[in-house]
Amino acid sequence: MTEAQKIQRIINKCIFIEERLTSLERDVEFCAREIEALKARLKDLK
Repeated sequence: MTEAQKIQRIINKCIFIEERLTSLERDVEFCAREIEALKARLKDLK
């Protein structure tokens, strides 16, 4: 494997990781909103 191929492989891996992190950030934001909404519903039920 040439140096250029090694570098390209690392770049591709980092892009893949960045995309996964972006997806996880969206999931975390969704869960945070859901938690707040569920807490409010739970409070109303008490």
